[in-house]
Amino acid sequence: SAPQQFSGWDLWSNKAARIAIISNCAGQGNMAIVMVLTSLVLSHSGHSLTAITISHMFHSIGMFAFTIPLGWSADRFGRERVMYPGVAVTLVGALFVTLMGDYYWGVTLGTFLVGIGWSAANVSATALIADCVDTEHRGRAIGVSESGAGAMTLVAAAVTGPLVECTSLPAAGYAAALVAVVPLFLLGWTKVVQLRTATS
Repeated sequence: SAPQQFSGWDLWSNKAARIAIISNCAGQGNMAIVMVLTSLVLSHSGHSLTAITISHMFHSIGMFAFTIPLGWSADRFGRERVMYPGVAVTLVGALFVTLMGDYYWGVTLGTFLVGIGWSAANVSATALIADCVDTEHRGRAIGVSESGAGAMTLVAAAVTGPLVECTSLPAAGYAAALVAVVPLFLLGWTKVVQLRTATS
């Protein structure tokens, strides 16, 4: 028989896959802003290029050093129990970078938290998407999610400079935090709807 057709809309119409895509895009957008913002904040505070590079090194450590235990946690405790906290950690990290601009290690901790939060969101969201589709469609489904995340990266990185120029450095940090709020808001809204349904 002919293989079943699969489209991006099929993926988006699946509630679990949709929130996974949104979470992945939110983590990516948050990180894209913070990666630009960190350099600007540290440079504005008078830190050397070497110090800025070291701070970004800690960000990269957060992104990739814990992928295996995060993947294990997503398998052991559930995808959403890793994905949502991961997005929340990116939010906290963005606020650290924003509010601790004069404190090098505070900014560095913030950019590290953004890295590890992104990793948790990305790994668990990817696994959740794979759970939602048949084996033969998983590559395309994950490609759809990563394309959305890539587009979010381009937009977020492109607007950060003009946003800072027109407003201030903290405004970009708050924008990064706001991006991360979206899937957390959707989670809260879902819980409210479920509670109302259960009590009606």
